[in-house]
Amino acid sequence: MSRCPRIAVLLTDLIAGGLQRQGLTQAKLLAARGFDVTVVTAYTRPEESGELLDEIARAGLTLVRVPQVQRVRLPGKLGAILNLLLVAWTFVRLRPRLVYSHGYIHLHRQVLVAHKRCMGWRLVHKELNPVSLFPESYRRLGRDLAARSDLVFAVCESVRRDLIEQVGYRADNVLVLHNALDAEYARPLPRPDGPPCIGTVGRLDPQKDLGTFLRAAAIARKERADLTFVIYGGGPLADELHALAEELGVSEAVRFVPGFPPSRAPEIYAGMDIFTLTSLDEGLPNTVMEAMACGVPVLATAVGGVPEMIEDGVSGMLVAPGDAEGIARAWLDLLGDDDRRRGMAEAGRSRILDLCSPDTVADELTTIFHGLLGVAAP
Repeated sequence: MSRCPRIAVLLTDLIAGGLQRQGLTQAKLLAARGFDVTVVTAYTRPEESGELLDEIARAGLTLVRVPQVQRVRLPGKLGAILNLLLVAWTFVRLRPRLVYSHGYIHLHRQVLVAHKRCMGWRLVHKELNPVSLFPESYRRLGRDLAARSDLVFAVCESVRRDLIEQVGYRADNVLVLHNALDAEYARPLPRPDGPPCIGTVGRLDPQKDLGTFLRAAAIARKERADLTFVIYGGGPLADELHALAEELGVSEAVRFVPGFPPSRAPEIYAGMDIFTLTSLDEGLPNTVMEAMACGVPVLATAVGGVPEMIEDGVSGMLVAPGDAEGIARAWLDLLGDDDRRRGMAEAGRSRILDLCSPDTVADELTTIFHGLLGVAAP
């Protein structure tokens, strides 16, 4: 027997990024609360994650892919028109009561808004990225689509404030909904034997500012030649960062690992004495959340929603963006004080389990969605 009500969780694709992983986590939470959940992907990418596909199957979720005609050469605007029709056909056939979308999905949200009245579905969107990363076209379009949606979730108070003040979203239409921890990625494991290791996880792109991570590594190694470093992730700056490591003389101490398999998250974080985020801007980064939940002390730049996660000096350490000297000094101070590092790790785990509790997020989603749909809680 089909469960009710039906919710379509709309993701851009199944690349193993923070947005996709968080959307899938919330889809699983909704399914566990009795909703009939279908995961819909807007685009099919050649680099999509087999692990996310396996996770969808293990959770018993239905997966629907929106058909695409981008690779077919069609005259004029015929290709765009066909895409619009395919999006509409996908959702009309699916007939969800509510669509919960994530990310920059302009075309699909326009179609959903256009058919909202005649199909009777509710529309909720979640903004996970800071406004500084919005394409200019999305600022204009996103504001219009948000006004015509039932509700917008912002991943943290910082993103909510910027959506209202910088983009013009209506204050009464934007609520904060933190990311939810996935229990699979929140398990502390023993630290394996080996030299001190400082690590990070993230896409190798300008936003993550991993050049500052490497410069900090070079500074810290002048005092602690035994330090090692690991960077998990791929991206457009891979060659540039490899070259910088060579130039700074730290290439032998820095290990670059392409990709980040979610199933190995606890094991990967356990191999780090300190997790470090050097981003220039963020929403509420999954990597910081996961590292804290895995009992690893975190040093992060004070950007976006990060200060909402970390109380400086208590549940982690905060530094200014681009401050390689400050990052190196903080690393050395923490590595020289085992008791402080352990206390910070414990406080960080306690803080994040409270802030990003899956039960709390599931309760909030369930209450809000039941209210929008006019159904009584079971």
